[in-house]
Amino acid sequence: LQDVVRNLARLLAAERGVGHLLPDFGFSRSGHWSAEGVIAHFSRELRENLPLYERRFELVEIEAELDDDGHPEIIVLGRAHGGEGLVTLTFDPVRRRLREVRLG
Repeated sequence: LQDVVRNLARLLAAERGVGHLLPDFGFSRSGHWSAEGVIAHFSRELRENLPLYERRFELVEIEAELDDDGHPEIIVLGRAHGGEGLVTLTFDPVRRRLREVRLG
């Protein structure tokens, strides 16, 4: 799971089409979109990127909500291959980082 999380952090930090051999590696900039636009954009690219660049993580469900300050966050439920049970990943799509990893 630690390797999967490290790879996801690299994927999040990479800007799509900039500085990588693979032109679709990473996430595009979301610019000055609304919270709903950022959520839709990030969720779509997450669904594209996970099967391509992190096959050890099986996506089960993506949920989105606004945190207490009104910032969007993406909650991903899935399974890491070789591990048992669900893994919950909480992403900050604006800052493009992984906030939290929970098992179970």
